[in-house]
Amino acid sequence: MVTVASFKGGVEKTTTALHLAAYLQSKAPALLVDGDLNRSALDWAARGSLPFKVDMTDDNR
Repeated sequence: MVTVASFKGGVEKTTTALHLAAYLQSKAPALLVDGDLNRSALDWAARGSLPFKVDMTDDNR
């Protein structure tokens, strides 16, 4: 499990997580869990172009 986190917004956490998940997917199945209330990773996943699964944390549903 790898966490990409920061208190400050706008520091490319989602972008970093997306790239890291894509790399990890090339090695083994990967799952990106979007814990951000903005759900930016889920927005990217909705476009259908990511090679890995994206889900959200249960506590924010």
